[in-house]
Amino acid sequence: MRDHLRPESLALRHWRWIPIAAAIAIDIAIATLGATAIAQVAPDTVVQPETFARLDIEAIASKRNGFGLFNIFVIFLVTLGPVKILAPFAQLTAKASRQLRFQLALRSSILSASIIFFVAVIGQKIASIWKLRLGATAIASGLILTTGVLKIINNPPQPPQFPERPSLELVVRPLTFSLILTPSGIAIVLVVILFSHYTQHDPMAILGLLAIVLTLDFCAMLAARYILAIVPLVLFSVLSYTLSVFQLALGVSLILLGIEVEVRVLQPIWNSSP
Repeated sequence: MRDHLRPESLALRHWRWIPIAAAIAIDIAIATLGATAIAQVAPDTVVQPETFARLDIEAIASKRNGFGLFNIFVIFLVTLGPVKILAPFAQLTAKASRQLRFQLALRSSILSASIIFFVAVIGQKIASIWKLRLGATAIASGLILTTGVLKIINNPPQPPQFPERPSLELVVRPLTFSLILTPSGIAIVLVVILFSHYTQHDPMAILGLLAIVLTLDFCAMLAARYILAIVPLVLFSVLSYTLSVFQLALGVSLILLGIEVEVRVLQPIWNSSP
């Protein structure tokens, strides 16, 4: 019987949708509570968008202690750090020359840095134009993290094939858009940058932390062969799955943070109702 028809495979496939269904249910519940709260406000009271923005700022500012620069650096290390890059890069470049390995590491690092900094800048503009709620952004990012980790746990990625003739075509994919930059990593960067305006962190300091992490990625790619010659590959597999658990916990924490922010925003409106 084929793998995709096995009962356990079907069970995993259905189980994978549980977090998404739960998050949708939570969003619907929050929206319902918000609509009910607004509907119960006195008729002569108008809830302006500026009110939601102010309440968003107050709610996020109350969580400032959980968004210290050190914590942000650790989050970037977990989601964008070099641990997940070492083994795949060494395998992909097993038949590459030293010069080609350097070019692959350098170009993929520059491309990743350019993309992530562009996303950080343009993300702020889009969030401002669309007037995205901070709580909704946190919940969406938490969903991306959670579902991404569950996908990895349910369907572990296969080891990359050894290219017979490695070339610079590997720079874009899989190096940049599979190993260095992941959807969860990009989502985390957006959340941290958006929240930085309300947690009194300098965005340039956060971009500096990103630059440090991407520099570590570049150094890890250059030293991948030497590191794997000393440290057993199985150790990196164990460490990678351990980090996956932390990413899953981080995704759930972001969802809960988004819910808490929305509750804090809705509470004053609810209390102001007659």
